[in-house]
Amino acid sequence: MGRFGFWAVARAVSPKSLAAVVSLGVVFLLLAVTGGPVKALGLELPALTQPSLRVAFTILGGSLLVVAAMVWLVGKGKATLVGDRHIVGLPPRNRHFIGRQELLVAICSLLQDEGGWGACVLYGAGGIGKTQLAVEYAYRNVDRYDLICWIPAERRAVLVSRLAELARFLDLEERSDPTLGAREVLDQLRRRSRWLLIFDDVGSAEDLTDCWPSGCSGHVLVTSRHTVSEQLSPAVPVPVLNRSESVALLSGRSGLGEQGAIGEIAAELGDLPLALAQAGAYIRQTGMSPADYLATLRSEPAQLLNRGKASFYSRSLAATVGMAVEAAAATAATSSAVLSLCAFLAPQDIPLELLAAATQGKTGVLDRVDAIGALTRHALVTVDGDGAAVSMHRLAQNLVRDRLSAGEARQWCGEAMTVVGTAFPKKVHDPASWPTCGRLLPHVLEVAVHAERHDLDLARRADLLERATTYLRNRGELRLAASLLAVGGPGAETRPEDATALALLLRTRGRILVDLGKPVEALPELRRALDADRAASGERGVIVADDLRELANALQEIGRFAEAREFFEQAVSIRRDAYGEDDWRVAWSRRELGRVLRKLGDLDRARVELELSLAADRTNLGERHWGVAVIHRELARVYRDGGNFVQAMSHMSHAHDVLLEVYGRRHWIAAWMIRERACLLRDRGDLRRARRELETAAAVDAAALGEDDWRVGEDHRELAATLRLMGRLPEGEKHARHALAVHDTAYEGRHWRVAEDLRELGRILRRRGDLPAARATLDRALAIDTGLFAEEDWRVGEDLRELATTLRMMGDLSEAEGHIRRAIAVHEAALGPRHRCLASDHQELAMLLKEQGNDEVAACVAAQAEAFERESVRFGTAAIPPST
Repeated sequence: MGRFGFWAVARAVSPKSLAAVVSLGVVFLLLAVTGGPVKALGLELPALTQPSLRVAFTILGGSLLVVAAMVWLVGKGKATLVGDRHIVGLPPRNRHFIGRQELLVAICSLLQDEGGWGACVLYGAGGIGKTQLAVEYAYRNVDRYDLICWIPAERRAVLVSRLAELARFLDLEERSDPTLGAREVLDQLRRRSRWLLIFDDVGSAEDLTDCWPSGCSGHVLVTSRHTVSEQLSPAVPVPVLNRSESVALLSGRSGLGEQGAIGEIAAELGDLPLALAQAGAYIRQTGMSPADYLATLRSEPAQLLNRGKASFYSRSLAATVGMAVEAAAATAATSSAVLSLCAFLAPQDIPLELLAAATQGKTGVLDRVDAIGALTRHALVTVDGDGAAVSMHRLAQNLVRDRLSAGEARQWCGEAMTVVGTAFPKKVHDPASWPTCGRLLPHVLEVAVHAERHDLDLARRADLLERATTYLRNRGELRLAASLLAVGGPGAETRPEDATALALLLRTRGRILVDLGKPVEALPELRRALDADRAASGERGVIVADDLRELANALQEIGRFAEAREFFEQAVSIRRDAYGEDDWRVAWSRRELGRVLRKLGDLDRARVELELSLAADRTNLGERHWGVAVIHRELARVYRDGGNFVQAMSHMSHAHDVLLEVYGRRHWIAAWMIRERACLLRDRGDLRRARRELETAAAVDAAALGEDDWRVGEDHRELAATLRLMGRLPEGEKHARHALAVHDTAYEGRHWRVAEDLRELGRILRRRGDLPAARATLDRALAIDTGLFAEEDWRVGEDLRELATTLRMMGDLSEAEGHIRRAIAVHEAALGPRHRCLASDHQELAMLLKEQGNDEVAACVAAQAEAFERESVRFGTAAIPPST
């Protein structure tokens, strides 16, 4: 059976079976004494006539009673005798124990001297598995000890009493005074070796006063919620399980195997062993499916964590946390306030500055320090390595929130939103603020969820969410920004007094949708914001200018430049009346107006607006500010389109240098500027340098944003165009297809950027002589653009011109002429009768007419194309390919 065979069997014997053994032993002794016959327990035993049989039944009956007594002692946890070893009070071995190999090795390394002294403290939060780890160590190392004693140490009186009870196993007289008895036991242990004392759930170092067996040749293992005392013993932190161990434990406890929802439950429970054991037991006991358990856990976590009895654990997680909260409050009154605030923040990295801000004026610094100390001692929070922040397990947060009344929960949620809103930077466009923004962002996400649930002041929520999403936009994390607005935005119904706050959220959401390439979806949101602000502030309200600006940006994205210009002009007018001509907000609006004027081909006015914006921002912000750099970039585009490459490169280089200085070379904005300058170099004819810079931009964007970000697609498309102009068509096609794959995935195949990729791929395929493939590719681009935009959108005109060129090369001159004439009509309607795009349109028409043999008309059209070229050269002498 092995050394532990009897012990294992004894632990498994039920009380009913033990009673049967005792009864049978009594019957055998009665038969031996009386000689029989005996009728009992359903048995009819004959009389014993031979003396030898009576002796045998005496031995058998006595043995049964002795065995029963030993089993009873084991069952009561008092003592087990294995060979010449005493095992006192050790709980049953947890058959579900899993993992923890590194921790077991760490314990063994501290308790490795079998003939000498060794001690170790296992510390961690309630339910993290400290007790089960200590039990497992004892079972695995029983051969190393002559005495193993388990001592419950939650209360000092019990600790002293259980220590005194060891006297009977050390050949000592038992004392009526436990303190005296404990002292004699410790003296005796100093004379012995090969023993292990396990103090389970020690509250503080003071509880071990006069009970610590120093100067001995034995081992002590302590479990506690904190380190107890570094002077007494080295401390080993016990973390949560890793995910694979969590899944294995939950699967074994529930008896369901590794089903899909099991992993999600483990994640939701934060890999906490007690919570996993409790969940597994509840699922097994009730027959609840893992999917249903997961849904209930997410909707009613506190209620669920109060249910389910996990074997080998003395209480539920809810009870464990509740006792710790009460104990901490008894130690430091302020601990309840600190804990309540932490419950509404993100679990990890809660800066102490937030806790200080919340309690400032209400408690003293020392009270706050005492509170954190009490919470740390009871393992409700842990202090991070540098001592500047604390963390709290998510399940503990759920249970603490559940202890609060509805009014208290709303109060502390409001406190959390106030401290986070105060700490989150206001100047989120400034990269210097980004480290702070990034650290506080998880707390914004958490507070937003709770604030929406408790229906807190929408104005404060909207302000915080707008700042957080603007930070995320600047960092290029658009999908996270959208998800933040989704979880923390307004409910289905809003109050009239929340109209302005609602408008801010709608405007912010619309901006993110535009960034995500969904301008059509953004328009209704932005129009609602505009209507709400006009109703609240009037037609000339300052906030209305913000709505007009965002609406104009969305209209630009769908090619409605004339409407966008009108809204930008209104925004400039409102801000100029409110702030004065030289204010930076007016300069910002002028910059955006200049951008749309350039797209409309009005280069003269675009330059005027941008120069006015530049002069104001130079005065307000300084030459090296990122906002001034953006104006230089827009001026570079104007000069490029006007044919003055010298001025264009001067402005672009200034913008490039400043933005790289502000954001660093590894930021996506740096890649954006590198891409812009590379395109200018390509237009100037410096193809090799343009290619190198575009490859750099692609590498930076991929590292900063990921290979599947839409900006990576932009880099590859521009690389494709550059390689096409270099005559490196196979490489160009590879990059064009890469860009198309990125944008197809990002926008699900329905976006103008996908159409741009298709246009570039069509040009390359045409140059390679694969005209049918080029036509099919360009047909798809046209279908996307006509599906997204109006028939007169300028992008539709671009598709038609490229198709016309392809059809002409295929010999389908009639259809080609229809396409190019339609392209001309679209560009004239969308961009005006003198836009530079018309130069390329008329050049294509002239070539088509010449191939049709209509040389005289072709010459007239070619002359018109030259006129458009001259018209487009406003600021220099060299015409360039038209671009929008």
